Amino acid sequence: MKKFLDKLPLPSPRRRSPSPNARNAGDGSTRWEALLNVTQTTLTIAKESVAGLPVPGLEAAIGGLLQVLTVYQGMKANEEAIKTFNSAVVRLNDNVAAPLKAAIASQPDFMDDDLQKRLELLAKDLTDLTKRADTMSSRERHKRFFSSQDDLGIIQELNRELDRIVMAFNGRGSISAEMEARAAKMEARAAKELAQTLVSAEQTRLIEKLPRAQARHDSASRVGANPCFQGTRNDILKKISAWIDDPNTRPIFWLSGMAGIGKSTIAHTIAEQEDKKHRLAASFFFSRDEDGRRNPNFVYPTIAFQLAGFDSSLREPIAQALEQDADIGLATMQKQFEHLIAGPLAKLKVPAKTILFVLDAMDE
Repeated sequence: MKKFLDKLPLPSPRRRSPSPNARNAGDGSTRWEALLNVTQTTLTIAKESVAGLPVPGLEAAIGGLLQVLTVYQGMKANEEAIKTFNSAVVRLNDNVAAPLKAAIASQPDFMDDDLQKRLELLAKDLTDLTKRADTMSSRERHKRFFSSQDDLGIIQELNRELDRIVMAFNGRGSISAEMEARAAKMEARAAKELAQTLVSAEQTRLIEKLPRAQARHDSASRVGANPCFQGTRNDILKKISAWIDDPNTRPIFWLSGMAGIGKSTIAHTIAEQEDKKHRLAASFFFSRDEDGRRNPNFVYPTIAFQLAGFDSSLREPIAQALEQDADIGLATMQKQFEHLIAGPLAKLKVPAKTILFVLDAMDE
C-alpha cells in the first residue's frame, strides 16, 4: 500500500494571486513614501537656497518644516494630506526661496528694508507653525484614546496655516516680479547713464575746441603769483568780501589805483579765497607779456570754458551754442558774450547763487 501511494501523482500546490485590494494598498504605500521623499527634498533645497542670507531664523524656520513632515509621517497622514502639504512647500520654494537666491546672486543689493521685514515675518510665522505642530502632536500622543480622525483634523489645520502663511507673503509682493522690475529699472538707468555719458563726451569735445588763453588765477603761466601775506591788506579784502556776500549790492566792484600798489595780488587773493568756496566761476588775468593773455578775443571763450567746468547746468547751453555755431569762439566779442556767457547764465538753474568773475589788469 505504501508503494502504491508513493507512486500516486500529487497535485501541485496552488499559487494564490494577491487580491486587488492588497495590490492597491501596496501601490498607495509606495506613492505615499515617494510623496514624502519629494516633499523632504523640496524642503531641503529651499533651506539650502536661503542659507547664509541676512535674515535671522529663515533657514532654521524652513528647516523646521521638515519636523512638521516628520509629525505627519508619525500620524500616518493620508496621501491627500501630504499632497496638500507638498503643494504649499513647492510654492514656498518656487515663490520665495529659489527666486530669492537668484535675486541675491544677480543683484547683491537686492535686499532692502521692506523685503527684510517681510522675510523676518515669514520666518517667525513658519517657526510658530513648527512649534504648534509639535505641541499638537505631543498633546494627542498623551491622550488615552486616540483616533485617525483626530490626526486628520490636526494635519488639515496645519496645512491651512502653512498655505495661509505662504499666500500672505506672496500677497505682499512677488520676489520674482520685484526682481524683474528692479532689473528693468537698472537697465533703464544704465541706458540713461550711457546716453548721458555720450552726451557729456560730445559736449566735452565741442567745448575743448574753444580758443582760450592760460589766464586763470592759478594757471601755469602765472607761476610765482602769490596771495597777500597773512594779516596784510585786511581792510580792502574785508570790503570786497562784504560786497561778494551782499546780494543787494551792485554787480561790479572796480578796484583801481596806481601801478605797483598790489591790485593783482589782491585780485589773486580774492580769486583763491572764492575758489575754495566754490563761488569763483571764472578768472582772467591779463598780461602784456603773453600773446593769449593780452588778446581780448580770448577773454569770453576762456571764461566760457571755465564756466562749463564750474557748473554742469552751464555746460549744456555752452555746448549747444558751439553745436549751432562751431566758430562762435572766433566771432566778434559781442556775439561771443551773447552766446557763450549771457545766454548760458540766463539758464543757470540756481539764479540766486552767488558766482564771481575776477578780471585783472584789463589795461594790459
